[in-house]
Amino acid sequence: NLGGGYMTAGDQNQALVYSKKGLEIAKELKTGELRDFGLQLEDIAISQIIISYQLLQDWPEALAWLEEDLAIARALPDTSRTGEDLYQMASIYQELDDLLAAESAWQQSLDMAIDADKPILQSQSLRSLSTLYLSWGDFGNSRESAEQTLTIIRQLKTPETTRSQLYRIEQNFLSELESQALSVLASVYLFTGEIERGVQYSRENLAIVKPSQNPTAIADAISQLGFAYYIAGDYQQAESLLTEGLDIYRDNISLMTGEVTRQIQGKMWFILGQVKLALGDRETAIAYARENLAIAREYQNVSGEASALVNLGWTLWQTGKWPEAVLTLREAIKKFAPLRAKLSADPEKQRGFFDISYYDAYELLQQVLIAGDRPLEALQVAEEGRART
Repeated sequence: NLGGGYMTAGDQNQALVYSKKGLEIAKELKTGELRDFGLQLEDIAISQIIISYQLLQDWPEALAWLEEDLAIARALPDTSRTGEDLYQMASIYQELDDLLAAESAWQQSLDMAIDADKPILQSQSLRSLSTLYLSWGDFGNSRESAEQTLTIIRQLKTPETTRSQLYRIEQNFLSELESQALSVLASVYLFTGEIERGVQYSRENLAIVKPSQNPTAIADAISQLGFAYYIAGDYQQAESLLTEGLDIYRDNISLMTGEVTRQIQGKMWFILGQVKLALGDRETAIAYARENLAIAREYQNVSGEASALVNLGWTLWQTGKWPEAVLTLREAIKKFAPLRAKLSADPEKQRGFFDISYYDAYELLQQVLIAGDRPLEALQVAEEGRART
């Protein structure tokens, strides 16, 4: 309890001290007459330790403790606990940019959720897979996983089930998963050129989150709808929505803390910067692109930083600052390289990642070099990009 208290209060080092002491005693208890109670306390203690390391962003330690817990879950055997551990492990692999390992663990957690008849874990795993596939440009699998997520959630969210079987916290969590699945579907359709359907799913997503009065979720949904209008070419509507999203962020700054919230703010700066550029406000566009990059660097998000560098490079080029654009895009290519290398075991996924992320950096750099009257360097970049392809 002391460990949990310190964890909630934000003192993770003290939380770890007490949780680990509690774990030692729990392990002694489970060898005697209080075996079941000891097992229960062991589970709680290890869970707290894992959460503390995650909050400290010490991913290797969190992963090591998850592996220990997974071994216990498999030995019991406890299918549900095994599935939950695999789900958390996948999330940590994602933080470490080991996306193939993340995919494997999420797929295993999905299989365990089906075996244990745990629909919420099943929908969580499918939602995460749909987001991962989207980042690879695998739009077919992304759409399919998101649609399956929606099907499961809407089966669970019938009025009868909501009243009789689900706690309010579960109802809220299901609404969050539903929103995220709609967001993925909106992105899939926007990226594949079905803009009207993308706008439709973005509106549906906003309608789902508004009743929650969760400022983070509402700001995120508004930013995606703003992006949909930007893709549709309605820049005034996009600017209005994104400005509204940032106002929500500023008005609720004391409530909206943590990495996820900052990443949502970064996404809003990114999209609004593109809108400002389209409307001819070049200096503001550059300022917003730099803000997006700063947030990605703040949390050492390599993939986010690489994408933010491409965005900044594009913005600098469009505003006539091509020497800085060249340096920025070269830096983006360097950032993408280790991410791409980690997908080398699966050439198909590596190609998809190149097409949706890496290719833009090469293509833009060629155009910037040509605009700067450096055709030989542009040719070299073209050859390098062709070799990667």
